[in-house]
Amino acid sequence: GTSAAIAFTVSNPNVTVTSINPTNALVGSAAFTLTVNGTGFVAASKVLFNGAAITTTFVSATQVTAVVPASALTTVGDFPVAVPSPPPGGGVSAPLSFRVRYPVPTLASIAPTSATAGSAPLQITATGTGFFPASQITFDGAAAATTYVSDTQLKATLSAAQLAASRAALYPGARWTGSSAESM
Repeated sequence: GTSAAIAFTVSNPNVTVTSINPTNALVGSAAFTLTVNGTGFVAASKVLFNGAAITTTFVSATQVTAVVPASALTTVGDFPVAVPSPPPGGGVSAPLSFRVRYPVPTLASIAPTSATAGSAPLQITATGTGFFPASQITFDGAAAATTYVSDTQLKATLSAAQLAASRAALYPGARWTGSSAESM
């Protein structure tokens, strides 16, 4: 005769994520392929980008690739990347952070380029590339009221207090740090 069957369960391994490549992208970028390295991946593993499953390709038990859609790159911030292992067993890996960031803006010109000490508030126009609605112009380290016009133009008003001191030149040169312009 035949004995009664006894259940035997094969569980999926615990998943770890050790690295992702790339680790960041610019806001508004096109879709791209993300490589995820770790351990315990199985053919049914799916990459979670900010909690949402994205199209994933199993490469090996130590690597999967996934397509990060452009729709996931419309907001600046840090987003978790994790890989769950389907039941039975497995669980979800600890996440690694993927950063969506603004490009470094470049400043090509400003107008006007000078003012008289003690002048009334003055509106300036900054022209360049890589500007975003959150871009901020600073003058001598102090924020100026900035209006986003386009990805190539910002307008800012320098206050009477900012224009109170005599300077050889209002903008002896400008450098951009993150999304701020600072007078040098």
